[in-house]
This record gives sequence, structure tokens and C-alpha cells, in this order.
Amino acid sequence: MKNLRFYTLLLIIMAIYAACNSHKTFTVDEMMDSKIKFDLNQLDKDGLAGEEDGKHSISYEFCIPDNKMSRDKVKKIDTTIIFTKSMGRSMCDRNQILCLGNTHQPHAVKVLRKLAELKFVEKITETYFE
Repeated sequence: MKNLRFYTLLLIIMAIYAACNSHKTFTVDEMMDSKIKFDLNQLDKDGLAGEEDGKHSISYEFCIPDNKMSRDKVKKIDTTIIFTKSMGRSMCDRNQILCLGNTHQPHAVKVLRKLAELKFVEKITETYFE
């Protein structure tokens, strides 16, 4: 009976802990499993990251097949996309086109998740213009 009380109390404590820690954090494992290779939790409702006095958008890139159908699907989801025949850091091959986008747009997280759902998008990485 004493053990049952102990385990019941332990379960209650674990449930309270889980409820208090309901804010989802982005783990390394999730990043590895996801097509999106940067933390979406850092973005606010305007698609900006950083502290209040230093907000900034995040630029990202990915490769898609270089054909009209793929470009049209991507552009329908994300109006910020610019297409370029560069390999980029994503190392697009000669049959692909590089897509460059930006998070400073309404519903940026939703847009990125929809892009990641496209079968021909392998990964979406943060990009830096140096």
C-alpha cells in the first residue's frame, strides 16, 4: 500500500511537471529529423527573431527541381522566394534551382512547414549573405 501511494504521488508530480513545461523547445533530435534545419521557436508572429531592440528576419534556402511546376508550387506557398541558378550552401545540382526566402512575412512558421511538406524539398537551411 505504501508503494502504491509513492507511485501515485510520483505520477502526480510528473503530470504537474509536464503541464508546467508545456512550452515546446526545439531539440537537436527534432532538428535532425525535420527538413527545417533551424529553430522555428525563435520566430515571433511577424517572423522576426532576437531581442526587442534587435529584431531581425532569417533568410533561408533550399533546392528544388528546376521546372515550372515545382517553382509554381513553391511560389504559391511563399511569395518571398527568389529563384537563382546558384548552388548555394545547399549545393543544388545542375537539375535544381536554388530558392531563397525570408521569414519576415505573415505566418512565417506555417509557410516554412508547408514548404517542408513538399516531397521535392529535402531540407531548408538558414542562409547568410556574407
